[in-house]
Amino acid sequence: MQASPAGVWSSPRHLIINTSAVELYWDQPSQPNGYIVQYRLIRDGFTVFTGDHEDQSYTDIGLLPKQRYFYELEASTEGGSGVSDKYVVETPVSCPTGIPLPYDITLSGPHSVSLAWSPPAQLNSNQPVKYNILFNPGSHSPIIHHAGRERQSFVTGLQPFTSYHIRVQACQNEGCGVGNGVYVRTLEAAPEGLQPPEVKAVGPNIVEVHWSPPKNPNGLITSYQVYRRPLGTEEELLVFIWSNGLLEFVDASPKLQPFSYFQYKIHAFNSKGSIRSQWTSIQTLQGKPQDMAPPDVISSGAYSVHLKWGEPAQPNGFITLYKLVYVKHQQDPTFNSATVTALTVKGSVLEATLYGLEPFNLYSLRVEAVNEAGSVSSPWVDIRTLEASPAGLANFTVEHREQGRALLLSWDEPRSPNGVITMYNLYSEGNLEFSGLSRSFLFRRLEPWTVYSLTLEACTSAGCTHSRPHHITTAAALPASQLPPRPLSIGPDHVSLTWDPPSQPNGPIGEYSLLGRSLEEKGRLRSSDEDIEMGKVLFRETSPQQAGPLSHTVVGLRPWTQYDFSVCTHNTAGKTCSSWVTITTKQAPPRGLASPTVSHIQGRPSEVVVSWAPPLEPNGVLRSYRIQRNKVIFSFSFDPTVLNYTDEDLQPFSTYSYSIISCTSEGCITSPQTHITTLEAPPATVAAPTVGAVTSSSLNISWSKPLTQNGEVTDYALKLNNQEVYRGKDLSTVLSGLQPHTSYQLVLLACTRGGCTSSVSTTADTEEAPPTNLDPPAIKVTGPESVEITWRPPEFPNGIITGYELRRDGEVIYVGSETHYHDFTLVPSMEYSYVVIANNSRGAVSSEVATAKTHPSAPSGVGLPIVTPLKANQVRVEWQIPARPNGDLVGYNVHLRDPVQLHVLSTAISPNDRIFSERQTILHGLAPYHRYEVRVEACTSLGCSSSDWTSVLTLEAPPAGQLAPLLELQPDPHTSLQTSFVLTWFPPLQPNGRVLHYEVHRRPHASADANNTDDAATVVFRNVSMSYKDRGLQPYTLYQYQVWAVNSAGYAASPWVSGRTGPAPPEGVDPPIFLHVSATSAVVEIRPPAQPNGIVGLYRVFSLDHNTTTLTLLSEGTSLQQTLHDLRPFTQYWVGIEACTCYQCCSRGPLRELNTLAAAPANQPPPRLVTLTSRSVQMEWDEPLAPNGVIESCELHLRSPCPQLPQPTPLPCTEGPMEICFFGKQWSHNVTGLLPYTVYELRTACFNNMGSTASNWTVVSTLSEAPQYVTPFSVDSNLTVIWLDWTRTFSLNGYLKEYTVTESQLRVYTGFYSYLHIPRTSQKTLSFQVTCTTDSGSASTPTIRYSPGTGLGPLEPIDSDKQGVSMSATPVYSELWFILLFALLGLFLLALLVGLVLRRTLRKNPSARERPPLVMLQKSRKSGGETYTFDTVADCVEISNVILKSYTMYSEGLTDTKIVSSSSHFGPMSVLRAPSPTDLNQAYSQHSLHGSVSQLIDRKTLMMEEGCWNNPMGHDSGLYLEDDELVDTIKTLSSVKKELAMFTDTHL
Repeated sequence: MQASPAGVWSSPRHLIINTSAVELYWDQPSQPNGYIVQYRLIRDGFTVFTGDHEDQSYTDIGLLPKQRYFYELEASTEGGSGVSDKYVVETPVSCPTGIPLPYDITLSGPHSVSLAWSPPAQLNSNQPVKYNILFNPGSHSPIIHHAGRERQSFVTGLQPFTSYHIRVQACQNEGCGVGNGVYVRTLEAAPEGLQPPEVKAVGPNIVEVHWSPPKNPNGLITSYQVYRRPLGTEEELLVFIWSNGLLEFVDASPKLQPFSYFQYKIHAFNSKGSIRSQWTSIQTLQGKPQDMAPPDVISSGAYSVHLKWGEPAQPNGFITLYKLVYVKHQQDPTFNSATVTALTVKGSVLEATLYGLEPFNLYSLRVEAVNEAGSVSSPWVDIRTLEASPAGLANFTVEHREQGRALLLSWDEPRSPNGVITMYNLYSEGNLEFSGLSRSFLFRRLEPWTVYSLTLEACTSAGCTHSRPHHITTAAALPASQLPPRPLSIGPDHVSLTWDPPSQPNGPIGEYSLLGRSLEEKGRLRSSDEDIEMGKVLFRETSPQQAGPLSHTVVGLRPWTQYDFSVCTHNTAGKTCSSWVTITTKQAPPRGLASPTVSHIQGRPSEVVVSWAPPLEPNGVLRSYRIQRNKVIFSFSFDPTVLNYTDEDLQPFSTYSYSIISCTSEGCITSPQTHITTLEAPPATVAAPTVGAVTSSSLNISWSKPLTQNGEVTDYALKLNNQEVYRGKDLSTVLSGLQPHTSYQLVLLACTRGGCTSSVSTTADTEEAPPTNLDPPAIKVTGPESVEITWRPPEFPNGIITGYELRRDGEVIYVGSETHYHDFTLVPSMEYSYVVIANNSRGAVSSEVATAKTHPSAPSGVGLPIVTPLKANQVRVEWQIPARPNGDLVGYNVHLRDPVQLHVLSTAISPNDRIFSERQTILHGLAPYHRYEVRVEACTSLGCSSSDWTSVLTLEAPPAGQLAPLLELQPDPHTSLQTSFVLTWFPPLQPNGRVLHYEVHRRPHASADANNTDDAATVVFRNVSMSYKDRGLQPYTLYQYQVWAVNSAGYAASPWVSGRTGPAPPEGVDPPIFLHVSATSAVVEIRPPAQPNGIVGLYRVFSLDHNTTTLTLLSEGTSLQQTLHDLRPFTQYWVGIEACTCYQCCSRGPLRELNTLAAAPANQPPPRLVTLTSRSVQMEWDEPLAPNGVIESCELHLRSPCPQLPQPTPLPCTEGPMEICFFGKQWSHNVTGLLPYTVYELRTACFNNMGSTASNWTVVSTLSEAPQYVTPFSVDSNLTVIWLDWTRTFSLNGYLKEYTVTESQLRVYTGFYSYLHIPRTSQKTLSFQVTCTTDSGSASTPTIRYSPGTGLGPLEPIDSDKQGVSMSATPVYSELWFILLFALLGLFLLALLVGLVLRRTLRKNPSARERPPLVMLQKSRKSGGETYTFDTVADCVEISNVILKSYTMYSEGLTDTKIVSSSSHFGPMSVLRAPSPTDLNQAYSQHSLHGSVSQLIDRKTLMMEEGCWNNPMGHDSGLYLEDDELVDTIKTLSSVKKELAMFTDTHL
């Protein structure tokens, strides 16, 4: 919000004109704090000038010589006013006056002027006169030139093209005087102080250029030129010529590249010269990246792929991030897959792994590069993920066969196979029952009504997946072995029984029934020859939910009675009942005990006699009786033979209840109560009465009965101040007729047949009542406007007086507790009435009315005057006599006030004046159309009274001070040309009324030169708006405008102002003329347009593609001869010229054909791979993208780069020289003679008659072959170590899997290194052989015999047919499979022998009742698995110095098997790993031998596929077992499963 200004008139300035006039100057406040609406100049406390924000000077006249005046300046905003410090000005005693204007003013240059002047008209001839020439006096930087006594002068040091107000100052001894001045503008000079332009990048190809005029333009700036150049170059280009309008330029040239640095400078011109600014640098904004190459994608797993990519060829900015997008290919072609943005990485990352994909699915991937301006996507790349374990295994479809002894199982393919299914495995309780590709299996040899847990396993080449266990139950049979019920608790009338399900339910239990009978019923059944097993069904449990014990409570039994119970179990095949069990109920408390008889004893009121009878049903042996009085049991008991008792020490007139308690060993019974009341007695104590509702004249008294009455109260008596005021049986009464606000004493008496008892005394107070009998107040007049009132309290206050109210003529004027009041501000000579009101808490009382009249005073009631405007500067004021003169009038005063200046002018009218009796006057010298306020003051001898202010508005006058309009050039909305002017103007400085409308006059600038009249002007606008848009003007034409402000009294015209419209597109543009043409450039000559329609600031040379209708900018600039660069050789162009006068004012001319010359080819694409083998590659290629002529021949270049394909251990690499493997006109070639498993780079070079171009290198890798034996390895030794080196022995031709070294057909090393160090322990001859194994095969060296003493022996011949195949000559008895085979075979024979013995022993089939009940097999789960240890099988079996110490097998997996050598330098090596927690997620039972064998095979195979046999350190430590041989040998043991399948159904 606005506030008061601060810093008003901080730099005051003044100029002494003569002894009676002074000019004062001021500036806007240093802190305006809002919009300045008014300036007010105050001299010695009086306002001498008021103006708006545009007035900043004032000439104060009418001053006195040799006087000091104090000036203050007040500046006002809507938020307040601020006043400056006082500024002192002293007028001279005398000074020359009548100083004429200077003449003969001659401008001799931009910095000098010569002039002459005449002497002053009035001066002191006795004193000399000295002259000073003042330039712009009153400004911040005035110039004073001392001329001395001369009356002509030549002044230098002026600013070029500057307006100066020149005045002559004449000085004598007593002061100086100043004459009027003339305005002179100095000549132009070259501009100075041009600042660099301000540039702003608004787009990747758009730059806004803004600049300011030179600090010292020194003339009218006629044009600006904008130059541009790339940063770091000296080649500048004129891109724009400004002639008029805003000082800005939008550079949207196609030469602007995104995110590039450019420099701009400005060249300003006037009629006398020019100036150049410094360069300003700017970087264009980022643009969308372009040319994104496809990424390199590798499948890194079943759920992930790895991508590598490079930056876009044209990033056009900083790449902030990359987005990895993929699309999953659907098997259904009608289903559209959505594009998924899977990953976003930073711009510095150029590779990433994408997770979350589905296995064995085809995906299309691309990389999207993003910067601040946009993004670009690479082409799609297809990739298929690797296989994984299947997912989504469904449960079995089960069909019962062979009456519950077989199940036909079938299943569906996994919902997500994640590859090709290689095997289905079916497990029962963890035992392998089926393995194959069929999806159905008949599971036989099952037990009826037995739960089997089945698990399905599906496998692919990547792994296997288990389904959740599926529990299947076979058919049911009859139940057996039902045990009798057992008592849980026995009561006198109930028995809680529990029983267990049969040990052999043989089916779902459908119902349990509980039978019961008493011994009496059993005797009746025997006497009537009925079945003794029959009983009554007491309880049925249908569809029991729990498999554990059941229970039931039988109620309604008799105490101390014997009962028999039995349980029957039912299923779908029938029922089975248990034997009977006998249970006796317990004793119970007695029943049927009557209430006792209680009677008084005459003459003894505190004693009673209690007697009773035995219970009707004892329900056992009675043990005692006890008496209970008022529900309190006596502490003593009575023998069962005692049947009465006398109770003493009772309270009189009290009611007692008696009951008898009879007990057995199991409980007690209480009889009903008998009530009796003792004799009466006088009451004990009486409580004091209670006071309830209280009024001023009554009391509501209540009381309560005595707590201990000792009888029946006959009546109550109430005494008030020792006087009985009530007697009766009521418990309350109302006492009336009492005095208000009085205290009373109360006493209550309660009486029975035995006497009366008094209460203690209590006090009660009545409430207040309204006061009465208040006398009228006493009044004393103390003046014309005040009286004094006093009064006394009421005669009967009836309470505490809280306050008084004093009313004057019915209006409350005082409220308080005082009894006097002085009333002021009354009307003189007026009678008033007063009333006093006294208040207490219950009401009020008013006095009688008392009256008094005030003394007389000055007049009052002066009415508003009637003010009528007569002219623009006159008003008439009329008024009436006051409504209450209050005496004789002695005069009138008429006051006139300006609401803005807050200055009041007064006119006094006495009875001697003529207008006194007419009561009207005319006020002169007012401002036109200005609002004033008038009021009239009437006076008597005792004082004066004024009316309110009356507002009046003076009449209008013609306006004055209309300023020239402001012109703004704008484009036409239809043509987009700057042919429209927007005129805006301000109201006149002195509107002198309400402006009715404004008129805009327009005339061509030529008419202003021909004649200065307004006859050629045209009125183009008449409206109240202060803006106007003049449309449809001619382009590049000069116009003049004038504004008239019109009110009801006349008009005011502004000065003429000139403006030129903008340029238009040129007309008559000719085609280009080609002076010189080469392969990539051409020189073009441009002719100026026939009708330019402005200053042509830019010429563009463009080409048109007739096929795509695309325009390409070739060159631009202001020169009429331009060179076209970067043309394509051997190409036809259609070239045209575009001429521009402004940014959007361009025209194109006709096209002309241009044919460039031939050049060397460029942009040769790299060759593409067609076919690939281990020894050759078939390549094909295309011609260059820019042949630049006719291609005559091509070459294919070949070289071997570094690094080569990876190996477990790095191999040395040397780059090979480039070779030309093909020359000719064909577009494909088969390159032979290559090495397997080797990386090669190939490129293509094509030739025309002007030169050649080569492509980038294409990388290819030949396929693998089996390794080849090249040369024998070397063996040497020293005193402690024997070392072998086979670095040059093999040609790998593929990825190395391992080297194997054997000594005497015993493996001593496996690893990736090509050397081996063995400790030397003896002098015997050693036989070494090295085998190389790759992913394509293997090769072995001949056996080399080496003796540490004699050295190498002859090589053993090697079979050429087996070259490349690894042959093991290890003795069969040293292989692990042989040991395992014989160990398992021994276990199998032992199990077969035990089975035959048990079968012969258990050949006799027991009967149905002798067979033990079948127990349902329960699944067991253990965290650690079942362990079988075969320590005794392989203990101390020494084979080739290797001892197989022990190994351990789990039913749920394999642990590490360690093979320890007797040599100290060979450490133990892990063959199989311990099972992971995921391998233990399925529990298995331990009653199947072949299950363990199948698990051994499956776990071994799974761990081989997972790569757990690889040495994690890259170097083995010694001996190990052959994996493939172990698996093949163990799989031969599957016959164990077949043998176990032949077992008959026994209890084993």
